[in-house]
Amino acid sequence: MRKLVAGITIVAVALLAACGGNNNNKHGNDKKAKGNVNYGGVFRVNEVSDFRSLYPLNITEVVAHRITNQVYEGLVKLNQEDLSVEPCLAERWEISDDAKTFTFFLRKGIKFHDNKCFPDGKGREVTAHDFKYCLDKVCEAFPENQMFWLFKDKVKGANEYYASTQNGKPLEGGVEGIQVIDDYTLKIELNYPYAIFLKLLSHSACWVYPKEAFDTYGVEMRVNCVGTGPFRVKNIKEGEAVVLERNPEYWDVDEFGNQLPYLDAVKYTFIKEKKAELLEFRKGNLEMVFRLPLEMIKDVVGELEDAKKGGNIPFVMQVVPAMSVFYYGFQHKLDPFKDKNVRRAFNYAIDREKIVTYTLQGEGRPGIHGIVPPFKGYDAEGVKGYTFDPEMAKELLAEAGYPNGEGFPKITLQINSGGGDRNVQTAEVIQKMLKENLNIDVEIE
Repeated sequence: MRKLVAGITIVAVALLAACGGNNNNKHGNDKKAKGNVNYGGVFRVNEVSDFRSLYPLNITEVVAHRITNQVYEGLVKLNQEDLSVEPCLAERWEISDDAKTFTFFLRKGIKFHDNKCFPDGKGREVTAHDFKYCLDKVCEAFPENQMFWLFKDKVKGANEYYASTQNGKPLEGGVEGIQVIDDYTLKIELNYPYAIFLKLLSHSACWVYPKEAFDTYGVEMRVNCVGTGPFRVKNIKEGEAVVLERNPEYWDVDEFGNQLPYLDAVKYTFIKEKKAELLEFRKGNLEMVFRLPLEMIKDVVGELEDAKKGGNIPFVMQVVPAMSVFYYGFQHKLDPFKDKNVRRAFNYAIDREKIVTYTLQGEGRPGIHGIVPPFKGYDAEGVKGYTFDPEMAKELLAEAGYPNGEGFPKITLQINSGGGDRNVQTAEVIQKMLKENLNIDVEIE
């Protein structure tokens, strides 16, 4: 099958958050703590697409990541304000003068969630041996591991260990460059200095889980999560709901010394239609709606203004730039997209600015300077991307052997359901542009 899965827009996100909540979301054990902090309650949020896998080495979509980043943790994490690297389960680290050796010092007393994978059902302490096990797993060849690319070529011995697992004869000692110094000290050696290695270690693939869990559940770790995070899995009913409950032994505290997290639970539901999701929010059954349907934003804004005039504001709306990219990728290993000129023709045939202005109603930024969103320290404007040039598109397609689209096979554009109506609307506009500008037929799937 020929698939078109090319950078289009960088989007802004509109979200609604309920104010004050709803009586159904109160619990008898609500209490106040230092700093006027409130404990208790369930945060309810909806996802419009299902998760695929919750196993750290097989998390390849955002829904699973939003769930699991409450359950698992790694050596380091990213600051949510500026994306700088912060300590997590490693309280500190040292980097050698040649920037090729990283030594991590783990916090003591961190425990895995209670789970039946342990002999007594009680979570045990996390040690450097657990990180060695999990980071070695990143370099093993098995179907559930999609993340070897993170360590490939970079970590000393990663390639050799991966090859040995492909041959069914794993090297004794695992990855040479990942070494346990003692129970609370882990050393990682690189083949060469890699400036963003610490950020790389914040990736979900580098989260820690116990060997007992993998031995017990194997491939079923996709729905059996055992981590160290602020929440642990209480119940999973695929396609309907995931409920995470508060981890009573969580290690972290807030600025006042209060144990985190504050919430009793987080509940994810999976209503597929954005309009139905918004209805549930209006009923008070959700605390937040992420990314509103474009055609409903004006109605919501009007409703908010009316509420303000009456002195009763049931929700607030936030519109913020998102580190999110609409993109379509090519199956470039097969014809016709093996030909670079075909791929370039498609890029020149798409009017990104028109898509943002009319289809997305201004909620985004045209990806004409590459597909990386602008951020501090990055000169996005200096990157030369693709502008709309239908004549250039036609010339390139002709050079590839398809003048006016003649002889070009019908292709399939596969889209995911996670973007709601805007994914379909954007795909239909692109389908029309490719037909008008290149005379190419596209089927949306």
